[in-house]
Amino acid sequence: LTVADLLLTLLPDGEDRLRVAVTTASAHHSPSLPALPTASLTTPLSAAPQTPTRTVAVIRDARVAYGARTLVEGASLTVTSGEIVAITGDVGSGKTSLLQAIALPRAGVVEVAGTDVATLSASKRVAALALVPDLSDDLLFALTVEQECARADRAAHAARGTTLQRFVGFLSRSAASPELRQRHPRDLSVGQRRLLVLAVQLAHSPRLLLIDEPSRGLDAASAGAVRRALLTTAQAGTGVLLATHDPAFAAIAHSRLNLSAGALSPEVSA
Repeated sequence: LTVADLLLTLLPDGEDRLRVAVTTASAHHSPSLPALPTASLTTPLSAAPQTPTRTVAVIRDARVAYGARTLVEGASLTVTSGEIVAITGDVGSGKTSLLQAIALPRAGVVEVAGTDVATLSASKRVAALALVPDLSDDLLFALTVEQECARADRAAHAARGTTLQRFVGFLSRSAASPELRQRHPRDLSVGQRRLLVLAVQLAHSPRLLLIDEPSRGLDAASAGAVRRALLTTAQAGTGVLLATHDPAFAAIAHSRLNLSAGALSPEVSA
């Protein structure tokens, strides 16, 4: 048998990172090898999305108003295939309202794959864009995770097991236990529920995914899992538009837009 001279150990090192610990084998195995200090190399778990390719969504002059009060005026942006765009801004700036106005356009124009979303029927709109709202738990209805995923497959005319497989793929290996599929969705952790809703909303393979405050209520590990799921979604070609106040989520975006005083503009780096 051959005995290794060096031992490399992968250890958790904070959110979304692994530390590689390098140590010598024991003196019992390698008596002639000089002692080496423990070294570490910190490596990110997820890479940035690939370079975007084609335009999937164009939003022009989106407007949000409540009575006489205008919250957002003339918001315009473009999202391309595989791109993550982050909308940042203070609490109350209108990020959530803007995403809702894009999902259900009433003022301005929202085009996905060259088609005005306002002209699409409900059944065709879900194939154009999907929204994961801040209150994402409101989209869970079934008694088990498996039933929830099967319901999404039927609605999307997808092969049975497609949504469940996507959900399991979003989870860490330790969390993806076989018994998970028989649990009630409301018995999952907050992070698992958000990943389940994300998998369900992707059942129709929308060109554009809208997600509002994806880090809400999540611990560091769960937030990391959601970020990885969004990166995976973008790398599969979906355009992702997220509204967030969380710098870690904004950091995975290709571009960042700031919503302030009703206007949307490129975020200026400090």
